[in-house]
Amino acid sequence: MSEPIVTNLAKIWEDENQIMHILFFQRAELTKEDIEEYVKSCVQLSGGKQSLVLTDFSNISYFAMGALKKIIGPELTRITKASAVLVKPSSPIVLTGISFLLKIEKEPFPIKVFTDEKEATNWLLSMKN
Repeated sequence: MSEPIVTNLAKIWEDENQIMHILFFQRAELTKEDIEEYVKSCVQLSGGKQSLVLTDFSNISYFAMGALKKIIGPELTRITKASAVLVKPSSPIVLTGISFLLKIEKEPFPIKVFTDEKEATNWLLSMKN
Protein backbone atom coordinates (compact mmCIF):
# COMPACT_ATOMS: atom_id res chain seq x y z
CA MET A 1 0.00 0.00 0.00
CA SER A 2 1.14 3.51 -0.71
CA GLU A 3 0.78 6.74 1.19
CA PRO A 4 -2.31 8.53 -0.22
CA ILE A 5 -1.92 11.65 -2.33
CA VAL A 6 -4.66 14.20 -1.77
CA THR A 7 -5.35 16.86 -4.42
CA ASN A 8 -8.11 19.44 -4.56
CA LEU A 9 -10.15 16.89 -6.57
CA ALA A 10 -9.39 13.44 -5.24
CA LYS A 11 -7.65 11.07 -2.87
CA ILE A 12 -5.33 8.70 -4.75
CA TRP A 13 -3.63 5.60 -3.32
CA GLU A 14 -2.48 2.10 -4.25
CA ASP A 15 -3.80 -0.90 -2.32
CA GLU A 16 -2.19 -4.25 -1.46
CA ASN A 17 -3.30 -5.68 -4.84
CA GLN A 18 -1.45 -2.87 -6.69
CA ILE A 19 -4.75 -1.29 -7.71
CA MET A 20 -4.61 2.49 -7.87
CA HIS A 21 -7.75 3.92 -6.25
CA ILE A 22 -9.00 7.35 -7.19
CA LEU A 23 -11.81 8.73 -5.06
CA PHE A 24 -13.12 12.01 -6.42
CA PHE A 25 -14.48 14.41 -3.81
CA GLN A 26 -17.93 15.90 -4.12
CA ARG A 27 -17.77 18.76 -6.56
CA ALA A 28 -20.31 20.64 -8.64
CA GLU A 29 -18.22 20.53 -11.82
CA LEU A 30 -15.08 18.71 -12.86
CA THR A 31 -13.35 20.93 -15.42
CA LYS A 32 -10.46 20.31 -17.78
CA GLU A 33 -8.28 22.77 -15.84
CA ASP A 34 -8.92 20.94 -12.56
CA ILE A 35 -7.48 17.73 -13.97
CA GLU A 36 -3.82 18.90 -14.29
CA GLU A 37 -2.81 18.34 -10.63
CA TYR A 38 -4.76 15.09 -10.58
CA VAL A 39 -2.93 13.74 -13.67
CA LYS A 40 0.48 14.65 -12.22
CA SER A 41 -0.39 12.91 -8.94
CA CYS A 42 -1.47 9.70 -10.70
CA VAL A 43 1.73 9.62 -12.74
CA GLN A 44 3.79 10.25 -9.58
CA LEU A 45 2.04 7.48 -7.63
CA SER A 46 2.45 4.97 -10.46
CA GLY A 47 6.20 5.49 -10.57
CA GLY A 48 5.93 5.18 -14.35
CA LYS A 49 4.64 1.59 -14.26
CA GLN A 50 1.31 0.50 -15.71
CA SER A 51 -1.41 0.26 -13.08
CA LEU A 52 -4.88 -1.15 -12.70
CA VAL A 53 -7.08 1.82 -11.82
CA LEU A 54 -10.37 2.02 -9.93
CA THR A 55 -11.85 5.49 -10.40
CA ASP A 56 -14.78 6.34 -8.16
CA PHE A 57 -16.99 9.01 -9.73
CA SER A 58 -19.81 8.38 -7.22
CA ASN A 59 -19.46 11.86 -5.69
CA ILE A 60 -19.42 13.73 -8.99
CA SER A 61 -22.71 15.20 -10.12
CA TYR A 62 -21.41 16.78 -13.36
CA PHE A 63 -18.21 17.00 -15.39
CA ALA A 64 -17.15 18.69 -18.61
CA MET A 65 -16.47 16.33 -21.53
CA GLY A 66 -13.03 17.93 -21.94
CA ALA A 67 -12.20 16.83 -18.39
CA LEU A 68 -13.07 13.20 -19.10
CA LYS A 69 -11.08 13.29 -22.35
CA LYS A 70 -8.07 14.47 -20.32
CA ILE A 71 -8.58 11.56 -17.90
CA ILE A 72 -8.14 9.13 -20.81
CA GLY A 73 -5.44 11.30 -22.40
CA PRO A 74 -1.86 10.31 -23.24
CA GLU A 75 -0.32 10.97 -19.80
CA LEU A 76 -2.64 8.54 -18.05
CA THR A 77 -2.81 6.13 -20.99
CA ARG A 78 0.92 5.38 -20.54
CA ILE A 79 0.40 4.30 -16.91
CA THR A 80 -2.99 2.56 -17.14
CA LYS A 81 -3.30 -1.15 -17.88
CA ALA A 82 -7.08 -1.25 -17.29
CA SER A 83 -9.60 1.05 -15.64
CA ALA A 84 -12.80 0.31 -13.76
CA VAL A 85 -15.08 3.32 -13.37
CA LEU A 86 -17.45 3.34 -10.42
CA VAL A 87 -20.64 5.43 -10.61
CA LYS A 88 -23.84 5.64 -8.62
CA PRO A 89 -26.80 3.96 -10.30
CA SER A 90 -28.76 7.05 -9.32
CA SER A 91 -26.44 9.35 -11.31
CA PRO A 92 -27.65 8.97 -14.91
CA ILE A 93 -25.92 12.16 -16.10
CA VAL A 94 -22.46 10.89 -15.17
CA LEU A 95 -23.17 7.37 -16.41
CA THR A 96 -24.53 8.68 -19.71
CA GLY A 97 -21.58 11.04 -20.17
CA ILE A 98 -19.00 8.32 -19.57
CA SER A 99 -20.83 5.82 -21.78
CA PHE A 100 -21.18 8.40 -24.57
CA LEU A 101 -17.50 9.33 -24.47
CA LEU A 102 -16.42 5.69 -24.54
CA LYS A 103 -18.54 5.16 -27.66
CA ILE A 104 -17.05 8.10 -29.58
CA GLU A 105 -13.44 7.80 -28.38
CA LYS A 106 -11.23 4.81 -29.09
CA GLU A 107 -10.53 3.19 -25.72
CA PRO A 108 -6.78 3.49 -25.10
CA PHE A 109 -6.97 0.64 -22.54
CA PRO A 110 -9.75 -1.65 -21.30
CA ILE A 111 -12.38 0.45 -19.52
CA LYS A 112 -15.55 -0.81 -17.92
CA VAL A 113 -18.24 1.06 -15.96
CA PHE A 114 -19.60 -0.45 -12.72
CA THR A 115 -22.10 0.45 -10.03
CA ASP A 116 -20.66 -2.09 -7.55
CA GLU A 117 -17.12 -1.70 -6.12
CA LYS A 118 -16.60 -5.43 -5.49
CA GLU A 119 -17.48 -6.26 -9.11
CA ALA A 120 -15.15 -3.51 -10.31
CA THR A 121 -12.29 -4.80 -8.16
CA ASN A 122 -12.82 -8.41 -9.30
CA TRP A 123 -12.78 -7.31 -12.95
CA LEU A 124 -9.54 -5.39 -12.40
CA LEU A 125 -7.93 -8.37 -10.69
CA SER A 126 -8.89 -10.50 -13.70
CA MET A 127 -6.98 -8.00 -15.90
CA LYS A 128 -3.81 -8.32 -13.82
CA ASN A 129 -2.05 -10.87 -16.06
